[in-house]
Amino acid sequence: MSPERQAATRAFYDAYWPANVPDYRRTRAHVLAAVPEAAFARALDAGCGTGVCSLALAERAGRVVGFDLSGGSLRTARRLAEGAGAKRLAFAQGSLLQLPFPDASFDLVWSWGVVHHTADPARALDELARVLRPGGTLVLALYWRTLLTPFHEAARRRCLRLGPAGRRRVIAAVGAAVRAAVAVGFRHQTRDDNPDVRAQVEDWFFVPEKHFFTPRRTAALLAERGLTCEVVDRRTGRFKSSSNFVVRGVKAAPARALDEATYDAGWGRKWGDCCRYGPSLRHRQRLVAEVVRGLGVRSLLDTGCGNGVTLRHLLADVPIPEVHGADLSPEAVAQAARAIPEGSFRRLDIVREHLDRTFDLVLCCDVLEHIEDDLAALRHMRSMTGRYLLATTIQGTMRPSERCVGHVRNYTRAGLEARLRQAGFIPERTIEWGFPFYSPIHRALLEGAGPRISEGRFGPLRRGLAALVYALFFLNSSRRGDVLITLARPAPGSAP
Repeated sequence: MSPERQAATRAFYDAYWPANVPDYRRTRAHVLAAVPEAAFARALDAGCGTGVCSLALAERAGRVVGFDLSGGSLRTARRLAEGAGAKRLAFAQGSLLQLPFPDASFDLVWSWGVVHHTADPARALDELARVLRPGGTLVLALYWRTLLTPFHEAARRRCLRLGPAGRRRVIAAVGAAVRAAVAVGFRHQTRDDNPDVRAQVEDWFFVPEKHFFTPRRTAALLAERGLTCEVVDRRTGRFKSSSNFVVRGVKAAPARALDEATYDAGWGRKWGDCCRYGPSLRHRQRLVAEVVRGLGVRSLLDTGCGNGVTLRHLLADVPIPEVHGADLSPEAVAQAARAIPEGSFRRLDIVREHLDRTFDLVLCCDVLEHIEDDLAALRHMRSMTGRYLLATTIQGTMRPSERCVGHVRNYTRAGLEARLRQAGFIPERTIEWGFPFYSPIHRALLEGAGPRISEGRFGPLRRGLAALVYALFFLNSSRRGDVLITLARPAPGSAP
């Protein structure tokens, strides 16, 4: 968050929460219902405000830390905690975008209505997932994105330009409309601990920073960070368009990348024919060639080249004078060298090392999802990128079968592009391909069949079926789907 945006958010809540402390009795009932088990050692109330949720969480955890950006809110929180005699509760000030806690510090993270008020919700989720231990629970409340969201946002932006008198008139008018709606039957409220309608209107229309989500989008964001996602409340307020929805997730044990010996065995006996005949892989190869065709590259490095099938397909369509490939697996390197004798291939651990030269194009096809330290790998690729990086990967919920072949994460488009920026790249173009026949239909069918369906030799029957599916996949959208293909340039001035 920029200093100006952070200061505006802090100033708003410095004034807002001390003047609008939620009812503790109602808050307590709500928190204890959302977290029924009392089995947590350390809990984090991320964006605690006045600390009323923190006080209730102290009944569910041995130790609770309330954390907030607003100093005014924290002063109120400390005063309430002292008045309640809370002994297992501490407070700290700072930003959700940079939590001052070690990895895996908490087994419960509670963040009610906060992530959507940060300037970078994806980074806030990164931080919440980072400090949550494997097996720990995240409870998250986020604003609904509905058909009315653009109209609400247009009204909020206009309200932010009003002076004090105009602000008071809006709050009074909208408050009266809400009370009228309540009178005729709009009474649903899961959490009614802030019964002052005027305060709710102020928080809705005058908060400086606001983002909106859907449960499906939230599930994808949490899956990318290794968490499950269960919607436990679809609407907490009178109107869906101004409500939070609530999700609860559990952080899985971190997936582990395959080691060199496993990759050698895979390339030796399992994956060769899948790369040659697999319909989704053939379409990725086709799309990669379409992107590269107009770049005018004269030197290329394929990082994670595997058995060289993708590179051979590319060279058949786009002649490139100088071709290099690298892979962690010696078996894959040997197969690639046999497939493309004019190329130069070597073993390379992209997480730990890079070549001492640059290439017009660095290619990274279906590699990043297999690497635990993807940022280190991308930074090494940055050191070798002269003009372009082209990366392909997969997004959406990570299936168990994908874990079996070494996936440690699946991305979102925003997550991949953010990672590229961190590594010193500027994303220029992203293709999202595969809807509907690859994703979700084909991915779901493959998951039901198990990973072995794609392994081993492809006989005539499997080749024929793969060819039919390949033809069907031409009907897929290139604007929507789970396959991501991103072209990026090195950022000017970024250190190789």
